[in-house]
Amino acid sequence: MALSRITFANQSLWKSVNFTNSVAFISVIFGENLSSVVVSKSYRPICSEAINVLPSHDESHISNNFISLFSQRKFSPDDPELKILAPRLNTQIVENVLNGLRNWKVAHMFFIWASKQHGYRHNCYTFNVIASILSHARQNAPLRAIATDVLNSRCSMTPGALGIFLRCLGSVGLVEEANFLFDQAKGDEILWVRSG
Repeated sequence: MALSRITFANQSLWKSVNFTNSVAFISVIFGENLSSVVVSKSYRPICSEAINVLPSHDESHISNNFISLFSQRKFSPDDPELKILAPRLNTQIVENVLNGLRNWKVAHMFFIWASKQHGYRHNCYTFNVIASILSHARQNAPLRAIATDVLNSRCSMTPGALGIFLRCLGSVGLVEEANFLFDQAKGDEILWVRSG
């Protein structure tokens, strides 16, 4: 009885998934590594590139230092530790810090501070993170200013990234700003890039 259920489940899986060869299917079913089996030439890996979605240990350490410094009650932009960390700033670290800060005011202050650092420039991801934080906090004035910054920075955005930013604007009722930003995107080929 149990064997027939397993067989039926495997038949259903076989029909629902288009495997490029039977070795991959057998590996999934039995959970065994069958790399010693000769694989036909039609086998293709699902992804040919490694995708690094986790920050490096160094970036995590730097991000945590920024979060600690900006979360202090007696924060000062002239803090000597900030001056040491500032040259190591990159967009991944800014994203990590913004996502790690619990207060929208502190996140906004960090975002503004980062934008003033020599050699650093926000990208579409950092703009979207701060837009999301500000829209969830229902902070229209700073969000409106960020929308202006997006235009002035001439940051490259994919249609998907633009869509996220526009949804953040629309969710707090900044419809005119969203329409204006969209109209600017239609007319400016340098600022907006195609995805893919």
